[in-house]
Amino acid sequence: MKKKVWIWGIIIIIVVGFFGTVEIFHFTSEPEFCAICHPKREPGPNGEVYTWEHSIHAKAGITCLDCHAKPGVLYYFERKIIAVKDPITQLTHSQKELDEMMAHPSAEAAPEQSCLFCHTDDFNKKYRSTHFMSLPTKFLRFRNLDYVVNPQFREAHGLKDIMKADHVAGYYFSHSEHMENFDNLRCTTCHFNEFAHPDNRINYAYKMKMVCFKCHKEEGGPKDSNCVKCHVVQNEIRHAKIKGAEGDEDVMADLGCDDCHASFKKLPGKQTCIDCHDGDKKFGETLVQWKNKIKERLAKTGKLYEKARAKAEKDKSLQKKFFEGERLYKTVLNDKSFGVHNFEYVNTILDKADKIFSAMQ
Repeated sequence: MKKKVWIWGIIIIIVVGFFGTVEIFHFTSEPEFCAICHPKREPGPNGEVYTWEHSIHAKAGITCLDCHAKPGVLYYFERKIIAVKDPITQLTHSQKELDEMMAHPSAEAAPEQSCLFCHTDDFNKKYRSTHFMSLPTKFLRFRNLDYVVNPQFREAHGLKDIMKADHVAGYYFSHSEHMENFDNLRCTTCHFNEFAHPDNRINYAYKMKMVCFKCHKEEGGPKDSNCVKCHVVQNEIRHAKIKGAEGDEDVMADLGCDDCHASFKKLPGKQTCIDCHDGDKKFGETLVQWKNKIKERLAKTGKLYEKARAKAEKDKSLQKKFFEGERLYKTVLNDKSFGVHNFEYVNTILDKADKIFSAMQ
């Protein structure tokens, strides 16, 4: 009898201990727990949880350990074991020392395997085939990252495969060229603290340009001779050269880029137009009207786009036509200038896209 009691006691202790440990893992993986040691409610060192809350990752349900440990449940456990020393670090270092450590994290603080695992298909497939990703049970899920399967995950969030795309938000940029040709480049070389922990006090586009110019010093600023190396889409819209959309060059196509863009630190606004047009305020209002009209059009075209995409997913024969409309729609969407570079031509591009999507309904 006593033997059975002992056996049952041991079983209960093991079960309680197991599930207790699982709950501890879950609790200590939440951002709320991380905020104990990263409590600042402002951007900067030890304000990582605050800035994460304002990031695109937070909106997508990506939390701390999805990025701060390599994909795979074994790496999750490894990170939890390593993290045991963190409370000791908090107790044995001054706040100044802690801030300095957080301002200069190690390369493994956010391993690039986690970035590539979500953002490119080939890496995801290869990694999942060579690593143990998750426990074979439905009720023990430790984090979202280990269950990411591309292209499904990527497409569900409207993301491009970064290793196949050569345009990013209207700019010409190839991740693959950079990563294949420069061994010392990592994701955090350019994107340090900008996606997971954005500093909302700094214009993001300006900050990323500064990152580019660290290497491309010879191109050090906005000059007509080099703007179009990156701003390919904007230049094609100015000169009405988007494939599939006939139109006229912008009325200001003879102007240089730096006639309006005096500084890459700040975008031109109403006052830029007013100053150029002898103080006539109506030109400043025209700029606002153009932007608002294209934003309205993009919203309407976006609804047609979603309906057409649903049709194309069901009927493969419609995909070729859909992709043509998608290219036109996203050309304007990714340009980000909302018609400023060639208002009439941008409307023509959206007319073409609307016609394609409407024909698919």
